[in-house]
Amino acid sequence: MKFQKPDFNPRIMPPKLKVLTLEVEKFDNNFAGVCYKNGRRYVIDGAIPGDVVKAAAVESFNNITYCGLLAVVKPSEKRVRPKCRYYDSCGGCDFMAVGLKDELAFKTDYVRRRLFPFGTEVRDAVGEKGFRNKITLAFEKTNGKLNVGFIDDKTKKVTDVSVCLMHEAVFSDLVKALRFWIEDNDVSIYVPRFGTGTLRFAVARYLDGQLLLTVVGTKSLPSTEDLYKKLKKRFSKVGLFENVNAEKTNEAVVGDVKHLHGEKFIESEMLGVKFRLGPDSFFQTNAAVCGKIYEDALEIVKGKNPSVVYDMYSGIGITSALFSRVAKKVVSVEIVTKAARAQKELLSENGISNVEVIEGDTEEALKNVAVEKGGVFFVDPPRRGLSGATEEILRFEPKAVLYLSCNLDTLVKDVEKFVAAGYKAVSATPYNMFRATTHVEIMMLLEKTENDE
Repeated sequence: MKFQKPDFNPRIMPPKLKVLTLEVEKFDNNFAGVCYKNGRRYVIDGAIPGDVVKAAAVESFNNITYCGLLAVVKPSEKRVRPKCRYYDSCGGCDFMAVGLKDELAFKTDYVRRRLFPFGTEVRDAVGEKGFRNKITLAFEKTNGKLNVGFIDDKTKKVTDVSVCLMHEAVFSDLVKALRFWIEDNDVSIYVPRFGTGTLRFAVARYLDGQLLLTVVGTKSLPSTEDLYKKLKKRFSKVGLFENVNAEKTNEAVVGDVKHLHGEKFIESEMLGVKFRLGPDSFFQTNAAVCGKIYEDALEIVKGKNPSVVYDMYSGIGITSALFSRVAKKVVSVEIVTKAARAQKELLSENGISNVEVIEGDTEEALKNVAVEKGGVFFVDPPRRGLSGATEEILRFEPKAVLYLSCNLDTLVKDVEKFVAAGYKAVSATPYNMFRATTHVEIMMLLEKTENDE
């Protein structure tokens, strides 16, 4: 059984907890501060290398003691004052106490340490400027006060947020419109503990001046036309959707999304590829970083001069469209029906005819694809990684595999399989997809070794 570190709230600290003064030496793989003292390892969430802190020993496991941060006695030279007024209560930007330059350096070092056994050249982390284009808002009423904002992972409470530095200025207008709609129409707020109320979440996507908003309730919500009118006063292009989610889950959108008013899609362009986004389309959260990743991926694939590119987990097909420029043929596999359909529309809109779109699970789909050896694979799997698809990919004996990962743990496991099959983990680049957080996106290049060709 994997040991889970305990949550800690210093405001309710039991009186018998041991308080220690510790000097933090480094980060662990979860970006928690680590200190070694008298043969014991101390782990302190929220501490930064170089900090001298007072910490409460919450729980021990073997020779590890997990601590709650009480106070920073002497701050690290790398510690900065968070710019966000909600930093202590929101919990969304857990790396904001570190400056951007040091954030990128810490993430680069983290990836280098994890990939060191493979002898991989890890380039410096890329930190393109850009805002997040997706917002998931939660709602809560406390003593009659309406809170609209983000759920704190530790307290599970909703922090009322009127301004967010990670999103464009439109964030404030969106929150105001939702607040006025709720108050004007007496929309009831869902209470998880009792299962009462209706409104649960609002999920927005904003790109190039266009807004798609999905309101999520336990049943159909009232007066949605009024919400649409309020949004139209603030945004020129708006689409309003509804999702009914009566499940006992923290997941925002479950099942189908119904169009109610206004626009049905966001229309945009990336690296010369025109595309459409629906309210539930998969699209990288930071468009600026996404564009840089795809630009780098195209350059790498182009350098391999492939006759065929296999684009796995291809989403709405932007990467497939890009790879079609440098290969005779692209085989694109996507499991989500809506995404596969959107990809076909994208290809038609862009006049691309050398991409074959296959709808289905990657592992199963590849079993029915004619093997052409020596191609290039681009894979962008979910957090769980490739799983059984690795063996199917190896059947094609690709000369290169370009692996985009949002989870370094599963990336390492999958890379081990490729290395065992005769591939070299040549290079990797970390991308700061979610700045001011501990998240890091990694793109790794694996190449077939010469003696195995």
